[in-house]
Order: sequence, then structure tokens, then C-alpha cells
Amino acid sequence: MNYLRHLVLEYLAILRYVGALLLGVGVCLLLPQAVLLFFPGRSHPLWTFLWPALLTFIVGGALWLLIPDENLPSLSLREAAVVVTLSWGAAILLGGLPFCLGGQLTLLDGIFEATSGFTGTGLTMLNPDVTPPIFLLWRSIMEYLGSAGFAVMMLSALIGPRASGLYEAEARTDRLVPSVLDTARLFMVLYLIYLLLGSFLYVLAGMTPFDSVNHAMAALSAGGFSTRSASIAHWDSPAVEGVTILLMVLGTTNLTTHLAVYTRRSFRPLWDHEVLLFWALIIVSTLLLTRADGISFRAALFQAVSSLTTTGFATVDLARWGDLGVLVLSLLMILGAGTGATAGAIKLYRVSVAFHTIGWSVQEKLRPRHAVRRRLIRRRGEAQPLGQDQIDEALAYIAIYLLAVVLGMVVFLRAGFTLRESLFEFSSALGTAGLSLGLTKPAMPLGPKLAQILAMLLGRLEFMAVLVTIIKLCGDARDLIHYLFSPKN
Repeated sequence: MNYLRHLVLEYLAILRYVGALLLGVGVCLLLPQAVLLFFPGRSHPLWTFLWPALLTFIVGGALWLLIPDENLPSLSLREAAVVVTLSWGAAILLGGLPFCLGGQLTLLDGIFEATSGFTGTGLTMLNPDVTPPIFLLWRSIMEYLGSAGFAVMMLSALIGPRASGLYEAEARTDRLVPSVLDTARLFMVLYLIYLLLGSFLYVLAGMTPFDSVNHAMAALSAGGFSTRSASIAHWDSPAVEGVTILLMVLGTTNLTTHLAVYTRRSFRPLWDHEVLLFWALIIVSTLLLTRADGISFRAALFQAVSSLTTTGFATVDLARWGDLGVLVLSLLMILGAGTGATAGAIKLYRVSVAFHTIGWSVQEKLRPRHAVRRRLIRRRGEAQPLGQDQIDEALAYIAIYLLAVVLGMVVFLRAGFTLRESLFEFSSALGTAGLSLGLTKPAMPLGPKLAQILAMLLGRLEFMAVLVTIIKLCGDARDLIHYLFSPKN
């Protein structure tokens, strides 16, 4: 009986917290009404967002209010993983409904668009040139809030210390300050400041206010949705591209590094292995692209930054690039940018750990057997010791990620796509990058489309939350069956 009571309380807590997160999604669904500020005299299909918002408030409110908070356990990492996975699934389904109700997309393509939005990917099934502004704004809002982890931040504010497991389950390990709530506040304040700054700079560069707000959200979130089908190439402006590069770098640099720079009033925290590796990769890849494929330095630099930050903006038609250019961008999308930020993919911290591990292994072969070994890695300007468990975790994740890339490529190859197309398109989805060679569209075969949806979700949650959820649900179901049918009961 104690087992049953504990299991019931555990899942009541999960459902209550899912309800709280749904309330946050309901608030998000009301935000596209802000389109009236940009187009006050134009008719907008507002009802396509009001009905899903109302449904979300009813379901989320019922779960939050009807399940009492008394005696509910705190969220461990396992329960938090279930909350995060279920909440993301519900948010994606609800976020895709407006596209379906408004006649823009089918249900599956609407789910694809919402997955791409909330995960900060930027692959799209829509043609922005003929899509009503309210849907374009909704895509940008999904990217901005999804990448910032708004729902988890909101729940952290509601339940305080019990949300620490939830914070970690959403692939966030770094904290700006010890408190989860204070970290949530600082995240949102920083992103809001950068959003206002980016929007202002875009207006100065020649964008309309509507375009500037949308692109500032997309650039900071490493999302890449654009209000134009030609993306950033529509403006053909060095000023616009410069602002975009600035925002992409700001959004995908570890926010603890930002805070360290501000609080210490020094650029020393930028002397970080992750940051240094980022710029080294940008320089090398830009030179490779300009020398090998005859691409202009301006286009090579922009696409290198867009790929490595996993943002997905484009200033050129990538389908016309040679194999080397496509391979370089694919590798950059697999590597990704900073941890604790909005970038997807493997993340450069793990890549740096892998490179250092190789160097340490070589050194150990050359040094005396009893020599003292020090494994240090520089983060935020300080040399920090690295434990074996951290090394194992980084290498394991890299192995899992590369295996997922191979499996995804197999799905694309079986659908008839070339090796070059398969590598690029699936790496873009798994790395939540959003660049495309033109394959991602409503007419895409079902297999690759479903593979991309799963890849975007796995890439955003970094596999762990989804895997832990599956293991926990299956394990609890097995244990419950065993308990109910045990001869002792």
C-alpha cells in the first residue's frame, strides 16, 4: 500500500506541474495578439489563437487547481524529465493548432512547425511571403520563449526550490546564481535587454519594426525563422548581416560568461576554452569556404556563424554550393556553440573536453607512470578541475549524438535522398540549426519528416529527458503490474 500511495503522489505531482506549465503555454498563445501593434488597421485571424489558449487554460488550470499541493514530493531528475517531456509534447501540439485552424498547414505540418519553433530550429513548412503576419509573429515567439526555457522559468517561480530537477532536466546545468528562481529572472532580464537592443539595431539597419522584432527574437534564440522566404538575403545589407551576427553570437554564448563579464567588469571571462574554440572554428571554416568554393568572404563568414551557432539564417542559396561547402556547414551544425545558451548540437564545451582528453591521453603515455596528473579546463577565465565522471559524460553524449546522426541519415537515404542531402538536412534538424538545401517542405516524404520532428525534440532536450522519461514510464508500469499481481497482494 505504501508503494501505491507513493506512486500515486508522484504522478499527481507530475500532472500538477504539467498543468502549471500548460498555463504558461496558454499565456504564450495570447502573445501573438501583439500583431495589432504593428498592423492596427488590418484584419487578423485572432480566434485561431484564442481557442487553443482557452483549451490550454482549462486543462492546465484543472490540473493545477484540482490536485492539492499537500504531501506532494519534490521533483527529482526522473520525475522532472517526465514533466518536461510531457509538457513539451503538449506545447508542441497546442502550438501547432493555430496553423491548422487558420488553414495554413495540415495537422502534421503544424506539429512540425511548432516543434521547429519551440526547439529553436527554424526549419519551416510555410512560405513567409504569403503567410499572415500573426502566424509569423507566433513562430518567432515560440523560438524566443522556447529557447529561453520560459515555461520552466515560470514553474521555477511558482514552486521554488522543488523545481531544481526540472531545470536540469531541460538540458540546463549552469546557473547564473545558486537560486533557480534568481537564475530564471536573470535569464529573462538578459534576453529582454538583448531583444530590445537587437530590435533597435535592426531598425537602424533598415528593417521595419515588425521585421526587426521577429528577427531579433529569431537571432537571439538561435532559431532562424524569417519573415521573408529569402531570409536575411532579402535585405542584401552588410548592416543587417552585422547586427544578425552580433545577436547570434550573444544568444549562443554561455550566459554565465555574460554575467561574469558584467559583474567583474573585465573581458577575462572570455578567455574560455569554449569561446576560443568557437572563434577558431569560425576563422578556419570561413577560410575553407572562401578558398575552396570561391564564395565571398562576407557570405562565408555569415554562413559559418549561422551554422555554428545553429541559428539557420541564410544569405545565399546553399543548394548551389559544392560538396566541400555543404560538408563544412554540416560539421559546424553538428558541433554547435556554447552550453547554457540557446545553441543546439553537441556544444563546444563537450568538444573541448574531448580534445583535451585526447591530449591528456597522449601526455600520459609520454610521462612517467607515477607522475601527478592535473586535468584542468578553462571556463569563464578560470582554470577548473575536470573529474572523470564529467569526461565520461561528455564523451558518452558525443557518441550518442553521432550515432543519432548516422541513424537519421539512413532514414533519409532510404527515402531516396543523396548522402550530401541526408547529412546536411538531418544534421540541421538534430542540431536545431534550421538550414536547408530545399528538402524540408510539405511534400517531403513521411519518414524523413517524422525523423526531423523527433530529431528536433531530442536535440533540444539533449536526449536525456526523453530517454529518462521512457525508462521511468516503462519501469513504473512493470513494477506496478508486478505489485498488483504479486501473490502477497
